[in-house]
Amino acid sequence: FAACDDLGDGLIICDGVTTGGLIDGRNNLDVMIKEDATVTGTNVAVALTGDGLVYQNKGTVRGTQGVSFIGAGDGGRVTNFCTSTTEATIGDAMILSGGTIFDNHGQVLSGVNTGDGVEMADGVILNQFMGHIISRGKSDDPANPNAGIRVTRSDKMLTITNTEYIEGEVGIFVDLDNTGQQTLYNHGTIVGTSGIALSLGGGVDTVFQGGQGIIQGVADFGDDIDTLFVRDGQGFIVGGPGALFDGGEGGEDYDAIVFDDSVLTTDLGFLTLIDALTETYELGFLNSDDSPSLIRFRNFEHFKFGDGILSFEELVATVPVPLPAAAPLFVGAIALGRFALRRKKKKASIA
Repeated sequence: FAACDDLGDGLIICDGVTTGGLIDGRNNLDVMIKEDATVTGTNVAVALTGDGLVYQNKGTVRGTQGVSFIGAGDGGRVTNFCTSTTEATIGDAMILSGGTIFDNHGQVLSGVNTGDGVEMADGVILNQFMGHIISRGKSDDPANPNAGIRVTRSDKMLTITNTEYIEGEVGIFVDLDNTGQQTLYNHGTIVGTSGIALSLGGGVDTVFQGGQGIIQGVADFGDDIDTLFVRDGQGFIVGGPGALFDGGEGGEDYDAIVFDDSVLTTDLGFLTLIDALTETYELGFLNSDDSPSLIRFRNFEHFKFGDGILSFEELVATVPVPLPAAAPLFVGAIALGRFALRRKKKKASIA
């Protein structure tokens, strides 16, 4: 393997420059790309197709005319350290088989004009400290965008935890023939340069939106029964200024927004119809520390608070200060601020 040494018993260590790629189909390999190592290949830089793979990358893996990394066996553990770069010049950066645990702290970059950052069907993706997964591709087909993470066909579960940065024409895109369950914990940033940050397709999808999490674009939950959990400690706009949460077409799906138990129906400030054509709303509420937040949404049928569950019709009847349809956004912001002030004054008077 040139600068990649096969030390026996499935242990391979790459230290230096390897220009011919690393391709091995044996099971139970233990492969390390050291910090000062570079592995390049034409069609693929690293392809490890056996089961039970343990792969650690601290260096640079680059596909000069194709995929950077393929891990195609079952039960693999793939780790990119913070010193690593996995880059494709053309096409996808990483293709991982179902059931893989992928722990990323490094730079993952697709081809400049085409390709996904990571392609995977099911398993676990942990994009953590210093992890960047970016598609640099540009597609002419809106139905087949280049994604930071593309979830391919499966009927099993994929769990994604993001505390850093994911970007693509669509940040996370689930293929339409995927019927599995996707669960996303977002405490970082997900960007859709096309205006769609999440396209979750069919299947039962769950998103846990942390207080510091950013969704830059529409979060489209797609078909089936989906749930958005809004954690406590949100900023002024849940997901940031560019975020819009869409439960997907079809009212029979019973998509739900679940607020933290500390948020009660008495903490609701206003409900504003901001786009009559798409039936998009803003809902204002208070966090447990009385800081005001609002969430932009459409196509959700149920809303759970610490003191009960409301249908959308019941939500409209419950919110204490409904505003006229299509009111300007800043009016909603001012109303929320005034509601927070009134609530604090009320608490002070009771004390």
